[in-house]
Amino acid sequence: MKELERRKAATVERWYVARTVAEATPLVHVGFDLLPPHPLTRPELESALGAAVLRLPVLHPFLSTRVQHHDGSAELELYRVEDEFRAEEVLSVSTAAPFVHALDSQLESTFDLSGRLWGAWLHLPPSALGAEGRYTKAYAAVYVHHALADGVAVCGVARTLVLLLNNPQLALQVPQGGIPLPLDARVSTAPSALALASAAFTAFIHPHLPRFLTALYAPRTQPYMGATPPPPLPRRSLHTILQIPPAQLAKLLALGRENGLTFTALLHTLMWCAMSPLVDPATQHLYTSVPASLLPLMYPSGPAPIGGCYVAPIQTRGPPAALPATLAQFLAQAKPYMAHLKDPRVVLRGAQAWGLAGMLSYEGMIGYLRKQFVSGTGRNSFAISNLRTVAFSAEQVRAGWVPTRGVFTQPMLGSSATLLADVISVSVEGREGDAAQEGCTVVFCWEKDVLSEEEAEGIIGRTRDGWEWLIREADKQAAEGV
Repeated sequence: MKELERRKAATVERWYVARTVAEATPLVHVGFDLLPPHPLTRPELESALGAAVLRLPVLHPFLSTRVQHHDGSAELELYRVEDEFRAEEVLSVSTAAPFVHALDSQLESTFDLSGRLWGAWLHLPPSALGAEGRYTKAYAAVYVHHALADGVAVCGVARTLVLLLNNPQLALQVPQGGIPLPLDARVSTAPSALALASAAFTAFIHPHLPRFLTALYAPRTQPYMGATPPPPLPRRSLHTILQIPPAQLAKLLALGRENGLTFTALLHTLMWCAMSPLVDPATQHLYTSVPASLLPLMYPSGPAPIGGCYVAPIQTRGPPAALPATLAQFLAQAKPYMAHLKDPRVVLRGAQAWGLAGMLSYEGMIGYLRKQFVSGTGRNSFAISNLRTVAFSAEQVRAGWVPTRGVFTQPMLGSSATLLADVISVSVEGREGDAAQEGCTVVFCWEKDVLSEEEAEGIIGRTRDGWEWLIREADKQAAEGV
């Protein structure tokens, strides 16, 4: 049990990506954020960051940090990604609150970050950025990787921030009841060899990268010498595991094939219906933690991604409603979602950095990915998030996840003031051809105190009742010869 708790604590990771527009200001803010066990004082933070800057002879504007909480200590870890600059070029270290740059105060209250998130920025001269000196975006995405006792690893988004650094005037307008859209909404990148290389890196190299990075972390680790022992993390994730028996899964897959729908579309729509009692469609928005690079495949006409999450008004799919009265109505409700997945006109655009990889913007590669991961035939049709390897942690690799096993993260619901569900995740195992033998496992995850146990169990129960209702309706139609 102690080892399990240690592993759970060690899976708290912060993936941070920072890109800024260098032309707009004489200083470029390159940030990396911390989630300390308790608030740090300014001298403590500046001391830790200053020591890190001086210890590395060559730094990079593309920095990532991770804080681990275990055995009463926290460890600050840095790793370098691209575009080097030298330590002597650092002009200063600032601990200004990250929200003053672009974020509305609503975001801080939405994600309950008060007193627990600290930002620090290295101020660099433009000459440190090289000849190009162009950065397009700054955002931060926070992931919590849950290592469960039975060996199933579920990756869920704990909370997502958007940091539009460098020039607050570049921030876009805040949608009514929503969160500001990112700077990337204005950026377009044509297909290029670099984009193709980035896509290949994401698909083939990155699955092996977490283990390699883990090996690099150790020499850079320094203990946090806090004055007091850290308290436990204020939130923790809960989960419930359900099994879809092989016979039921086979019927659901057959129903999807007959109507041009993937398992993903069916399950998404069922959960969308199951969440309806918790949603006020006048104020709340849909959050989907699908890889940002795949979002244009799914929602080609919607707004841009935020951080690692897609944020769209509920009107994109209509407000969630209770399960329809007939199977035909349900299928009609699911097909618009499926149409986004299958739209052949979609071409990925934008300069979107995700983890260590980057945006998949090469049209030919997108056609390949759509065929391999979105199609309703061949591989399991619900494995669109197989490409989510950039969000996999070393812990998940050690837990046995491989790219052919699907991880799908279900929509989250929230308003600008109160987040209803930090995460409700779905993990689907097995391939379509093996459904008769294996069935599949659905893992629902949510943050404690964000959803009450009654609310979470209600979503789970309504989702389970929904797929059983689908099967009964399909059997009834088959018996009637419809």
